[in-house]
Amino acid sequence: MQADLCSVGYKFDSSGRVVLESKQDMKRRNVPSPDEGDAVALTFADRWGASPKGFYRKLEYPKGGIV
Repeated sequence: MQADLCSVGYKFDSSGRVVLESKQDMKRRNVPSPDEGDAVALTFADRWGASPKGFYRKLEYPKGGIV
C-alpha cells in the first residue's frame, strides 16, 4: 500500500494546482500501476465537479404501492 501511494509523481500547473503523474508516464518509468492506492484515494476523495444531470432527482413511486 505504501509503495502504491508513494510511487506516483506530481507537479504543479501554471495555476498552482497539483497534477498527478499519468499511468502512462508511470509505465514508461517501469513503475507498476497503483491500483490499490487508487482505490484508497477514491474512497476519501472529495467531490469536486458538478453531479451528473438527474443524479439527485426526486424518486417517484407509482400510486398503489409496489409494482
